[in-house]
Amino acid sequence: MAYSSQTDVQNAVGGAKKLAQLTDWDNTGTGPNATVIADAIAEADSLIDSYASKRFHVPFSPVPEIIKRMSAKLARIILVKRRNQLTDDEKQEWDQIAGEKGWLYQLATGVVTPGGDPLPPAHGTMAPDVVEDDLPEERDASRDNLAGFW
Repeated sequence: MAYSSQTDVQNAVGGAKKLAQLTDWDNTGTGPNATVIADAIAEADSLIDSYASKRFHVPFSPVPEIIKRMSAKLARIILVKRRNQLTDDEKQEWDQIAGEKGWLYQLATGVVTPGGDPLPPAHGTMAPDVVEDDLPEERDASRDNLAGFW
């Protein structure tokens, strides 16, 4: 199940006419190409999952609103990029979402959450944030405890 729909991407692009311009690669004038849109959404969702899977079970179900919106925004930027029409504002938006310290990075590191009530389930193999050890203090690594190992 895709996180966003063609309608979501159409809204992110700014209407059906703009979406048709971005996806009609053959200049047939038949309107938005659903296959091209679905491929851009799949690419956007894969990118989201690659980050989110560090903390959450993916794919999200139900899809949190922020994930739906990010999917549509990323799909829009992917479509524009495929047409070699990226503006500086779109490059900046891409960096804010998928850049080195962007929203997806923050999602993967736990700085932000995907929202929802309750939160989506955590990834099954994720270690807890804090691990208490119950080792006795004499097992601490210290000069005295490591005497004789040198």
